[in-house]
Amino acid sequence: MSIILLPQLDHHQSSVGIHSMLDVPSSLSLEAIQEFEEDCYPYCESDDEGSLFSIDFNCINHKTKPDQIIQEERVYHVAVDLMKSESSMDALLWTLSQAVTHSSSNIKTVYHVKLVHVFPPIRFIPSPLGLLPRSKVSPKMVNKYLAQERDKRTKLLEKYVAACLTAKVKVDVMFIESDTIAKAILNLIPTGNVKNLVVGTTISNLRKLRSRKGTGVANQILRNASPETTSCCDIKIICKGKEVVIDQLIGSPSSRSSNANSLSTQEDQDQEVAM
Repeated sequence: MSIILLPQLDHHQSSVGIHSMLDVPSSLSLEAIQEFEEDCYPYCESDDEGSLFSIDFNCINHKTKPDQIIQEERVYHVAVDLMKSESSMDALLWTLSQAVTHSSSNIKTVYHVKLVHVFPPIRFIPSPLGLLPRSKVSPKMVNKYLAQERDKRTKLLEKYVAACLTAKVKVDVMFIESDTIAKAILNLIPTGNVKNLVVGTTISNLRKLRSRKGTGVANQILRNASPETTSCCDIKIICKGKEVVIDQLIGSPSSRSSNANSLSTQEDQDQEVAM
């Protein structure tokens, strides 16, 4: 395991799209990156050159007040897709609202958010001769390029981290290299002991989710999650800040077919989601 110290991150521009109840701090102190090889979390295919590393943001004093009793630590894994930032932020804000809504002055539940970002494995490295296979480039060049890419992704996730910190919720960032986002997330559930998974979706994908024809991450997770997975992990699908209510997430082929007609958001109980 290697620990790499990173410079302080500036969050002056990280408040866009964050709920008004959040007061974004001017800066964050990023303490360390903990990098794990695939053998620590073997949920990526070997041909993916998969790996995982996580960033632990310990900028907030999470000590419990003397008159508070820690009841439990509730960990939420929130999938973050940088290409679909609106639905990802909706999912995160819904998660943070759970922490705020269920807070108590005497009995305290410690909430912990783990942002999960899956990105394609880096197989080619830029060089003066053009893109070269990773195996053909010196380790020094590979490490330099990977560090640059890691910094870019970290900066792109600043607004999500800021939302958690300003809500006074502990946050980590997990990066996973994989060609298949849904599969990587599903494989993380047993290996990472994921108990609560939150995934955002768009209205267009929600419509496809109803017909079982969608190819979005939420659609694939619901289609491919095994009964064993759903029995140990509470999977929440969020659309426009509302939880998608699913009577039976995964079941037999016949029940899966009926699920197509049982999907709705909380708002749908009174009216159809505005298209």
